[in-house]
Amino acid sequence: RDNAMAMDEAELLASVERTHGVVMPAVIEQVGLTPRQQRHRIERGIWRRMECGALVLVGVPETFWTRAFAIASVMPDAVIAGRSTARVHGIDCPGGDQIIDVITPPGGRTRCPGARIKKTVLTPADITRRSGLVVTTLERTLFDLAAILGPAALRSIIEGQLVERRTTFDRLYATFERLAGQGRPGTRNMRAALAALDSKPPTESELERRFSVLVDGLGLTQPNRQVTMPWMANERGRVDFVFVDERVIVELDGRRFHARDEAFDRDRRRDQEASMHGFETLRFTWRQVVDEPQRVAQVLRTVLRQRTATRTHQYTNW
Repeated sequence: RDNAMAMDEAELLASVERTHGVVMPAVIEQVGLTPRQQRHRIERGIWRRMECGALVLVGVPETFWTRAFAIASVMPDAVIAGRSTARVHGIDCPGGDQIIDVITPPGGRTRCPGARIKKTVLTPADITRRSGLVVTTLERTLFDLAAILGPAALRSIIEGQLVERRTTFDRLYATFERLAGQGRPGTRNMRAALAALDSKPPTESELERRFSVLVDGLGLTQPNRQVTMPWMANERGRVDFVFVDERVIVELDGRRFHARDEAFDRDRRRDQEASMHGFETLRFTWRQVVDEPQRVAQVLRTVLRQRTATRTHQYTNW
C-alpha cells in the first residue's frame, strides 16, 4: 500500500510539473484523492485555490502558463484562443498574458475570473493541441487576431509565420474562405493583409530582365534561358537559366513567399533531380532580385567560382 501511495504521489508531482503547477481534475481522479484529502493539502499549505477555482501548488509563480492551465482545469469545454493562443504558438502579441482568452460553446458559463470568454461554435478544423493545452489552430488564431490588431501589426505577424514556414497561403486562404463573411470581425483586415502579402509580382519577363542586368553587371556570360533539361523530357516545364559550363541552374520565384504546398514539393523534386545529374540549383525570389540585388550577385558569383574551381580541379586530376 505504501509503495502504491508513493507511486501515486510521484505521478501527481510529475503531472503538476507538466502543467506548470496546476493540479488538473483528471489527475486528481486518476490518483484517487478524495475531497477530504484535497482539503487536507490546502490546510497544510501544500495546495492553494486560485480565484478561478483551480488548485495550484503553493509557491509556484503565477505565469501565463499557470493561468492558462488553471482556466483549462475549471473550464474543460473551453478552447484557448485569441492573444493567449498566439502566445502558445510563439507569436509575440501584447495583451495576452494576464487575461486568458477562451472560446466556449453557446450555453455554457459566461464568467470566470481570469478569463475573457467568447461564445461560438468551433469546428474540428479550428482546434489543435499545443504544449498540453487545447487551442485554436495557428490559421484560426491569425484570423481571430485580425479582429483586434491593426493592419500593420497583423501583416507583420502573418509575414513572420510565412517566412518561418509555420503556415502557407493555401492554409490561410482555406481558413479565410471558410470563416470570412460580411460584417464578421477581422474579415476586412485579413483580406487586406493577404492581398498585401500575396500581391501581384513583376511579370516573368520583367523578373528575367532584371536578373540578366544583374548578370551583365558581374561581367559574366549570359546563361541559357528557358531550357528543358535532358532529364525533363517527360516533365512539364523548363528551368529559367542554366550556366552550362558551371552546371548551375537558376530558378526565379515569382512569388514573394513561395509557400504553395504543391508548387513547393514540385520544385524540391526538380532540384533533387538536377542534383542527381550534377547540377546545382539556386533559387531567388522576386523580392531578393528586386530589393537585394547585391546579395544575389554575391551568392551567384561565389557559387559559379566554386563550381569552376571544382571542375578545373577534376580536369587537373584526370
